[in-house]
Amino acid sequence: MNHIVIQHRPHSDPCDWIVVPVNANIFRNDQDIQWHIIDPSGTVTWGSPAIVFDTQWTLDGGSTPAPMPGPGPAPPLSATGPGPNPGKTPVVYSYTIFINVPGCSADSVKVQFKVKVEHGHTIAIDPDVWNQPQP
Repeated sequence: MNHIVIQHRPHSDPCDWIVVPVNANIFRNDQDIQWHIIDPSGTVTWGSPAIVFDTQWTLDGGSTPAPMPGPGPAPPLSATGPGPNPGKTPVVYSYTIFINVPGCSADSVKVQFKVKVEHGHTIAIDPDVWNQPQP
């Protein structure tokens, strides 16, 4: 499960919000994503639409983010990725998040998703180094 947090940028303009992490990796065996708004005031809500992926996300089989049960005016959103990447290079999907911040104009934050191939990788193991993974 990947958790992505939308939060106010510390020590900045009240209308300046960021996404952490900016780039998230989803893997062939972990395709679930959740977005959470962290807002102590409880006044920030999801826009309509809340999250818009590029067209390729949907064509590849990614789901549309949907609300999950949760407290407050902005419950978490959840989506499932498009499935394993059959290629040898990462596939990048872009999306835009829309949130409503009282007293601010329409606010959006752009971030990217990367789906990486996890098969075909080997890890070199040096038996003389104590902190490396052992077979």
